Amino acid sequence: MKSSKKFLVLLLIFAASVIVVIAIFLSGKKEEIEEKFDEVDYTRNILKNSNFERGDFSYWKVDFNNQSKYFSLIDDLVKFEGNFSANITSEIDTLSLSFSQTISNFPKEKKLILNGRIRTESVKAVYLSIELYSKNDSLLAIAASDTLKGTNDWSHLTTWVRTINPELKYLIIKCNLIGKGRAWFDNLELYPVDLEQKSFIPIQR
Repeated sequence: MKSSKKFLVLLLIFAASVIVVIAIFLSGKKEEIEEKFDEVDYTRNILKNSNFERGDFSYWKVDFNNQSKYFSLIDDLVKFEGNFSANITSEIDTLSLSFSQTISNFPKEKKLILNGRIRTESVKAVYLSIELYSKNDSLLAIAASDTLKGTNDWSHLTTWVRTINPELKYLIIKCNLIGKGRAWFDNLELYPVDLEQKSFIPIQR
């Protein structure tokens, strides 16, 4: 009888040990899978700080120096949703201003769709664009959204590109203001979809 109890205790200890080992193994696998998922998961927005909720231009490059007649800022008063938007203001009619984000880790053989919400005041022209570059920094192609002119409440702009060119090395996403005026940008999204998918990913907010 004692022998049976001893065997049962040993069996339980062995089973518990196996469960612990399996749990540790699966935990490591889970972390590995999550790391790989983070690297290759392109079913989500691949722009960083896309709605400027960090309260700054993190991950974005402002392509001009702020001066009194033209500047960029993170605005906490005028925004589509959340706490912040990005603003470009210019008092010079011949100036072209933009801020951009460079993306080198993107999915191949996909359609990349850029969406954004833009508000304008007395602008000459405002639009979104995607520029495609080779490893030699040569411009391969550019896609631009429709253009907003004058004064507009929050409007949806979109454009797209295909990532099938084997020479394609990186992309530059740009928010552009041409001439005088003020423009706000919020809820920027860059989504990959399969090439055969024809419909744009809508922003319905």
